[in-house]
Amino acid sequence: MAMTSYPLKVSVQTGDTLSFVPFIRGWDSTATNVNVVVSTPLHGDLQVINNWFDTISYFSNIEIDSRYYTPVRPRTPRNFPGFRYIPKTGFTGGDTFTFKITTNKDSTQTVKCAVRITPPEPGAMTVLLVVNQTLLTSIQTEVNRLKNDLENEGYKARVLPFAYSNTTAKQLWDSLVAEYDNQTRMLAGTILIGQLPYLGGNGNGSITKESAFWSMSKWQEEMDADTIRKGLSNVTGYFVGNTGYNGAHFTPGFMNIWMSRIYGLDSYGRTITTLGTEVELIKRALDNNHNYRTGASRLPQTAFSYNMYAKHITGNDGKKLLDIWPNYMQHSSNNNTHPFNFEFKQGGEIWNLVTHGNAGQFNALLNGSNGKVWDYNTSMLQNSNVSVRFLLADLCHAGGLGCIVNQHLLVKNSSCVLAMAPTDYISQGFYLWDTSATRFPPHKYTRDYLAKGERWGRSWLRGNGWIWASFYGDLSLKPKMTLPNIKPLITSVTPVMNSGMSWKFSVEAIDSDDGITAYDWYGNGYQTGKVSPDSSSQSKTFSITYNVAKICTLRVEVVDHYMARDYAEIIIKTDSGVIANNVNTSVEASSPVLKRGNTLSLRPNPFNPGTTIDLGSLFSGKGLLRFEVLSIDGRVIYQSTLSKTEKQISWNGRNNAGKPVHAGIYLFRITAESRKYEIRGMLTK
Repeated sequence: MAMTSYPLKVSVQTGDTLSFVPFIRGWDSTATNVNVVVSTPLHGDLQVINNWFDTISYFSNIEIDSRYYTPVRPRTPRNFPGFRYIPKTGFTGGDTFTFKITTNKDSTQTVKCAVRITPPEPGAMTVLLVVNQTLLTSIQTEVNRLKNDLENEGYKARVLPFAYSNTTAKQLWDSLVAEYDNQTRMLAGTILIGQLPYLGGNGNGSITKESAFWSMSKWQEEMDADTIRKGLSNVTGYFVGNTGYNGAHFTPGFMNIWMSRIYGLDSYGRTITTLGTEVELIKRALDNNHNYRTGASRLPQTAFSYNMYAKHITGNDGKKLLDIWPNYMQHSSNNNTHPFNFEFKQGGEIWNLVTHGNAGQFNALLNGSNGKVWDYNTSMLQNSNVSVRFLLADLCHAGGLGCIVNQHLLVKNSSCVLAMAPTDYISQGFYLWDTSATRFPPHKYTRDYLAKGERWGRSWLRGNGWIWASFYGDLSLKPKMTLPNIKPLITSVTPVMNSGMSWKFSVEAIDSDDGITAYDWYGNGYQTGKVSPDSSSQSKTFSITYNVAKICTLRVEVVDHYMARDYAEIIIKTDSGVIANNVNTSVEASSPVLKRGNTLSLRPNPFNPGTTIDLGSLFSGKGLLRFEVLSIDGRVIYQSTLSKTEKQISWNGRNNAGKPVHAGIYLFRITAESRKYEIRGMLTK
């Protein structure tokens, strides 16, 4: 079989050096006398590298999980040539060269390689907003606002209406290629808004090949077919990985643009009835985007990591996230605290996790043991507030269209603007904390570029080289686009049942920086956010009279000046009392109905360095109380035993060893016999 090669399109940022190999079909690994003839490019220096994979240090010690990936070195024979292209200083635009490879066995045709040298983003590069043309009329205002936001940051932006019915993924790719080939526009990436074609997959958790839209050289489906038909031994270079199930994965340089989606349907293209219509959900995601870009929405600038296996991460490795974010917390692999009471309770910029999962669930296991721990499922997610800005989730199949990762952008009052996960098996490319410079893919470099202030899409293009995942939201965003903000914190909710089925609820909450602006009360439950609050005001109290005896959930949300939220729920039987008080998940389901005065209070709150808990008339008689102070991740840092006759308990902000503890949120727990009371407080420094 004669050697052939596809025309190539590669991209490199000005100031970078690009090393790459061509795509050759029919390469003979026993060939000798390899000779490469190239033309001279006008705007860069081109070097031919013989035995390319032995020469490039990045690939010399490549680590690949043999369970899922075909190692690079066997895929590309030792005698295979490659190129190194170095753009001339300060030049941006297009360049070309040609090459022809001959051996003692065969030769290729003369092949054209188009090189695009880009400025750093935004750099007047173009973001293409491809919008479902049927949907566009309903979201025109929000799309125009996103276009304006991009232009205000220095991008160029264009809106391209695109028909979904009777069109294919290849036709969508052709439209992107036409935009990319227009050098005057210098396409950076695209955001696909609404239901638009995709490659692969046909239902819940199905594998989609979004990498097809990142490379502009050849349509991936054709390349996959070529690979399968000709066999691995006859296809060399250009991409790595198994074919068919995982598809082709492009090496650096051949990923030319970034691509993300804003998608508001389920995985079968149906309305997510529990959340809202497609128009409502896409507007919600576009609102989140705008609020983050403009600083209207702010969260703490904390990075969280969790690795179920603790295989590729130690405490020190996780701290590499401090290269980008000023604060870091590791959710230990042996800590079963639910994310709603760890990451979401505190709020932050990124949650980078590795765990088991599927289309509708995150399933944490303790250090890889068997059994569910979190049971973090779609239903739970839809009733939460997502208080993390970026979700980088490494778990199998959860990145499918409309699946659980996608829905982090769609739940009511979410702060999430970018969520990423594999649609296939777990991918090491999502270990953003990893320190290895040789494990494939090179996640270390993505982190390095983010730390330098690059956008998410550009950092992935320059630093990773591995896209077998879906990206929901907007890859033109970057970390820390807003100032930090401390989330509000609900410390207690008091239910008081009066005559009949009349109830009065009161809430205590703290916000240590900008203050609370609203209290939203839901007397009959949150119902995945599809109902409006019964009361939204600055009142800490809420009264309601129920007409029928039933079990229902009272929910209160507190909101600060920058749209950060905390919420708490109490489950009641309207004619008899409290079933469960879920202000803190450890409160027992048998909690009694609380009468006036029968609650804990904490003064001061926030505090530094110490505070006092007022027990009121909660306890009396003989016996002992157990007093505990717990960190947000559930560790007991201080404990003591006191008499029930005590009316106040003071804590000086020190642990059992007498050392001062760090600033943060702490849980104060008082236990006596079968009764347990808790209240949260914030230690500031």
